[in-house]
Amino acid sequence: MLVDGQLTPAALVNVVITVTEAKTMVLSEWQVRTADGEAASGTSTDSVVVAATGRGPALSYAGPATTVGWLAARTTRQAIEQICAAKLARDGGRRVGW
Repeated sequence: MLVDGQLTPAALVNVVITVTEAKTMVLSEWQVRTADGEAASGTSTDSVVVAATGRGPALSYAGPATTVGWLAARTTRQAIEQICAAKLARDGGRRVGW
């Protein structure tokens, strides 16, 4: 994710948390399960990378109530929803063992 702004170190951590929360919420809503049938919150290969241009005023927060956090969460939700829809179509609707 590239943010055209100046995020403080705390805001960088905050946006990673916001993105992770958004991903986990979508997986829960789509009822994604592990091979054991437990609720899945992600995979061993999940990663979040955030880069900021450093332009503009410093932003101290990037939670979902901020503009940058809301945009990050919305973008993440859309991407994970697309991935889930494609996976279900490919696997004939099977939800266990994603």
